[in-house]
Amino acid sequence: MAVDECGFRDFLRHLVLALALERDRLVPDASATVAFESECFGSEGMAPWARDKVMRKVEEMACDAVDDSNLRMLLVQEVAAEIDCLEELAAGSLADHFVTDA
Repeated sequence: MAVDECGFRDFLRHLVLALALERDRLVPDASATVAFESECFGSEGMAPWARDKVMRKVEEMACDAVDDSNLRMLLVQEVAAEIDCLEELAAGSLADHFVTDA
């Protein structure tokens, strides 16, 4: 419900975290945002294993849920762009950029 009040970019950000950490909920708790930053990001940005994992899962989900190949491609591109955005935000505290369970 908290993510419903956010925009599409915020939804994608939460989706990336959930897929990277294999969570079944879009709204993380504070420990999940800390884990996301410490386990999935380093000085070079998002760890390659985490990026590959998220992108693979997004592509699978898009293939299962979206018939239009152009729309699937756009969705995958949007997730990749959000990962790029997260890499820029990682210089600070990523936890500040998520809606979390209180």
